[in-house]
Amino acid sequence: MVQIGPLARGSVWYTGIGERDVFECIEMTTKLFSIDEERLYLCGFSMGGIGTFDLGFKFPDVWAACVPVCGRCNDLAMIENARHLPFWINTGSQDIVIPPKYSKMAYDSAIQLGFSKWQFTEYEGMGHSFSIDWKGIGKWLLTKKRIKNPRRVSFYTKDIKYNRAYWMEVTEIKRYGKLAHIKAEIDGQKINIKTENISNYILRLNDNLINVTQRIEIIENGDKIFDGFLNKDACFATVNGIKNGIFKQPGLSGPLWDIYNSSCVLVYGTDSKDKSLIKASKKCADSFSSPSWLSNVNCKIVPDSELTKEDITQNNIVLFGNSKTNKLLAEMLNKLPIKIDGNCLSVRNISYSGDNIGFVLIYPNPLNQEKYLAVFSGNTADTINCFDKIWPRFNSAPRDIDFGVFEIDPRKDSVNWHLKGIFGTNWDCQDQ
Repeated sequence: MVQIGPLARGSVWYTGIGERDVFECIEMTTKLFSIDEERLYLCGFSMGGIGTFDLGFKFPDVWAACVPVCGRCNDLAMIENARHLPFWINTGSQDIVIPPKYSKMAYDSAIQLGFSKWQFTEYEGMGHSFSIDWKGIGKWLLTKKRIKNPRRVSFYTKDIKYNRAYWMEVTEIKRYGKLAHIKAEIDGQKINIKTENISNYILRLNDNLINVTQRIEIIENGDKIFDGFLNKDACFATVNGIKNGIFKQPGLSGPLWDIYNSSCVLVYGTDSKDKSLIKASKKCADSFSSPSWLSNVNCKIVPDSELTKEDITQNNIVLFGNSKTNKLLAEMLNKLPIKIDGNCLSVRNISYSGDNIGFVLIYPNPLNQEKYLAVFSGNTADTINCFDKIWPRFNSAPRDIDFGVFEIDPRKDSVNWHLKGIFGTNWDCQDQ
């Protein structure tokens, strides 16, 4: 057995770029060793235990089994994704960092769903420790192989970035940021589908699931939506109300934290006689490139006068400053879902005004809609140099939003958020 231990870029809980590290480590390992990809096992302790739950539920068709130790499940609804993925949950009775009740809640939820292959061990007297029966667990793991073609699949997600499980793929969520659910069961040549908060999906079928050359009947939420023969790729796709223009898709769905998931060029404004504004823009860019909670991030930092077409083509772009100091932001402002008039910002037809108003935003780059544009902006030097104030810890507000309006009190060095929001499926300002 080959063991790898991704460090996941610091204290980011194996999400975003930390999640990417896990899969890049697996990819590298498969190039160095002869790996049986039907026997990939996911184990983790503490933050890694939380990551084991999280990555197990987001990618249930990747792993053969999961072993979280002294971890926690952040969303019990997601447990249903692991119907075909066995877990052995381990915890300590004296753990005061992540009390054992959290592990027991996850296990009890799985048992209530009928997941008989899940196991649970609480070590009497053990605190927050990974000193468990790894020898026994190793033997148990080697009896497990990935299940590839289950005829019954249930999958929950909140983000189109996590949109696939086995032979189902969600292609459009109705109400972005809310839990979406698709459940499918194959019975002979009939497929029964139940959906909640999902507009469109794809079924990628094969001969291990159904006779793809024969007539197939598909029932969705009680209504027959298909009775016929599949295309040559054995796929069925719904096309309910598909719109033209930009839309959220894997790799381009936000939130602001996702900007770190691929290469970024940081652009600070220099078009001002006020040197304090330029200095604030540059300092904010520096803070973005080296937050205390994230490690091994390499971002190119350039003044707005030196940004190249190649930069825009190949990278996410992050702008610092405001429309009076950053040339690129001034050029793009009328293409963004936010309006600025002096010291007044307008989002979703609501205006916010004041000397120390600022905003953050992630959006498809109008100059290259396959990449992100992010903005950290404000009216004053204090609000322009906002990164350390609004994002001091990984779990601070900007992590989970697409846009936000804030106000800084320079006397107290405090931040008041007036608005925190998520764009809709079409990158529109949906009601929250």
